[in-house]
Amino acid sequence: MKRIYFEMALLVAVVIVAGAFSTAQQQPPPAIKIAYFDFQKILDESVEGKKAQGVLQKKFGDTKEMLKQKATELKTLQDEIEKKKDVWSKPVLQDKMAIFEAKYKTYVQQKMVLQEQYNNEFIKLVSPMQKEIDKIVDTIAKEKGYSIVFKFDSSARH
Repeated sequence: MKRIYFEMALLVAVVIVAGAFSTAQQQPPPAIKIAYFDFQKILDESVEGKKAQGVLQKKFGDTKEMLKQKATELKTLQDEIEKKKDVWSKPVLQDKMAIFEAKYKTYVQQKMVLQEQYNNEFIKLVSPMQKEIDKIVDTIAKEKGYSIVFKFDSSARH
């Protein structure tokens, strides 16, 4: 994501430099006004955004908590294997490792399914908001004379 912002910033810099070296016209190039908005902040602070997050929490909160518990169990089992691997017989160690691997595989599959379901529901809930926000931003950008408007998503850093 940072690479995209870097590339956009580089493109803007090239446009600015190209405009500065354009001596074919005696008029100064039009000023480039750049703006950005933080989509995640809008979701976090708006009534509709909070409502959507509440729906997601209600729908997926229990499942996320269950996955957290499974992750804790896996960590505990992994620590136990690591501590006792020198004490256990080879068959016991192999059994414990097989149990760990099976539980880990199940955990990863469940987490992937949950993430896909969560993403689909998020898109379904947020798409109408996003379209409306984009219209509002476009209107404001035209009114204020912004040349470029970047959509920043602070959640992408996490």
